[in-house]
Amino acid sequence: MRKTNQDVGASDRPKRVPINGSRDIMNVRGIPPELHPCWVNDTDNNIERYQNAGYNFWTGEVVVGDRKIDSDSQIGSGVISKNVGNGVTAFLMVVPVEIYNEDQKSLQSELAEKEAVLFRSMKQGEGRYGDIKVTTSVVKE
Repeated sequence: MRKTNQDVGASDRPKRVPINGSRDIMNVRGIPPELHPCWVNDTDNNIERYQNAGYNFWTGEVVVGDRKIDSDSQIGSGVISKNVGNGVTAFLMVVPVEIYNEDQKSLQSELAEKEAVLFRSMKQGEGRYGDIKVTTSVVKE
């Protein structure tokens, strides 16, 4: 007996995406929590830079993006890639979360240092008076 739409339970149905809703075509599900996934564009020496920083191509099973008619390409031994437009291909790469977090802390530190110089010059510039209130989204530890 064939199931009709009325017979299909809520758990059998895919998640509904509203017609005017956005699609997340670059979302990746299935990467272990100890790894940080990243799409890396194959431009200039970008792939080599990421490999030198500890990233590797992901070759395991994953689900990429929302449901759609065309499927994601597989290259060679399971390297996952996606056409991102203008002739550019992005490859799915992963790095251990510890390395990713180290890189993020370093980046935040660098941004905080640049902001401090910028704000100091704003407050101490010649001929300046009054008060400047500065807010930032950088997490300070």
